[in-house]
Amino acid sequence: MKRLLFIDNETYHNPWFLNQIREQGYEIGLVTSKEQYETEISGKYDMVLMADLHIKRREQPNGELHKPALEILADLKERGIPVLVLARETEEVEKEAMSLGARVLRKPLPLEDIFKELEELGVQDVLS
Repeated sequence: MKRLLFIDNETYHNPWFLNQIREQGYEIGLVTSKEQYETEISGKYDMVLMADLHIKRREQPNGELHKPALEILADLKERGIPVLVLARETEEVEKEAMSLGARVLRKPLPLEDIFKELEELGVQDVLS
């Protein structure tokens, strides 16, 4: 079973969505803040799915909305863990995420597209 870390700033997650991911053969870890990420990432994950680039951290100055997510992406790049980001951000922020190794898909999109990208990330990870 593939291990997927799902990062989202929301505390409620649609059970149907999470079940659909599980039915695709993923075991899911879930974090909602940068602090939780720092604790949870010590577990072995095959890939990461970020619901968006709005990740909380305990102290977050104004104007730094995307900074925690970009810091997480930089850490994941260093660890060699593939990342899929579902985004609706400015082009500049999305390009920065891609420069940190993330695959970025624009929301909204069909669930099948998410699964296809996750599968491709998993195949790329095995080949590298």
